Amino acid sequence: MARLPTPLAAMDSRIPEAGRIRLGIKTGKGMTSLDTFRFTSPDFDVIKRLAILYGGEAKPWRDPKASPPDQYEVITKVKELDVYLPADALSVWYELWSGGGVQRRCDGESCQVPRVVPGGWEMGESPCICLARQQMECRPYTRMNVILPTIPFRGVWRLETKGWNAAKELPGMVNIIEAMTRQGRLVEAKLHVERRAQQTPAGKRNFVVPGVTLKHTAEDMLAGAANLTAVAAGGTGALTMAALDTPPLGSGAADIIDAEVVENYLDVLTDRVAPLAQQHGVDARRLAGAIGIAVGLSSWYEEPKADQEARIAQAIEKMKAGTLKPLGFNPNGSAIWKQVTPD
Repeated sequence: MARLPTPLAAMDSRIPEAGRIRLGIKTGKGMTSLDTFRFTSPDFDVIKRLAILYGGEAKPWRDPKASPPDQYEVITKVKELDVYLPADALSVWYELWSGGGVQRRCDGESCQVPRVVPGGWEMGESPCICLARQQMECRPYTRMNVILPTIPFRGVWRLETKGWNAAKELPGMVNIIEAMTRQGRLVEAKLHVERRAQQTPAGKRNFVVPGVTLKHTAEDMLAGAANLTAVAAGGTGALTMAALDTPPLGSGAADIIDAEVVENYLDVLTDRVAPLAQQHGVDARRLAGAIGIAVGLSSWYEEPKADQEARIAQAIEKMKAGTLKPLGFNPNGSAIWKQVTPD
């Protein structure tokens, strides 16, 4: 079915994107987390202005997966920024990505997937595939759009992360903020990056998490002081942005997610084995940690190598088949396994 034109009056309007706020930088060893904010943008003047305000060096940056590939960047010296949050500033989805782009997007109940039809493709909807397969294949992708008040306005700045901590913590704060922006008003806030440490069965893991703090007290909010003057869009409405300002399904890697540094694979594996842990009456997180020890994971900072992932998948399949059962855990976190011979 060929795509038909959408009436202009019914088309969503979006604020253009000025650039990205990033939490890491790509090195020869993969993604490395940063303690301060990094900006990238096709506009050199904006990057230069950010370097003057927040420190760092404005310089060319190229990434074939970015759009456009030739841009500019600055690694600042600050870990806190004054920002404005417009309405619908945040989106959180479970997504599955491949080399061809995002393959499906889900809210944990209903899943959007592209499907081929005569003359092209269209969006289809199905129940959550991860639930149906009893295996967590998707990850949470959190996208936040902010406006920087101290530089010439040319659009919003997007921060993207696929970390579980951000997916759990940011929505709670932003839900409060969005309750204040329903009348189309901007809210003053501070965006910050926080380094944390977590002890896991595979050792200590360091990672960074973005956060938001309102610049006003609870009394200010009750009094209405947190609401700025509404900015009209064409005189007919307020400055807002589409809630689903995310890469289209099936799009390529132009919208690369570079905040893997906040990912915690222990959380991913815990979700994968949760149904099996419940079936065998053991703690899901301890089971995930025991599997990590069994396959030789040295850190939860990085995902398992191909051979380790194969062993993880094999263990999960054996537990599903009932030929491998976790009976408990040793003091070092490893599991007490029971091999069961099939009849």
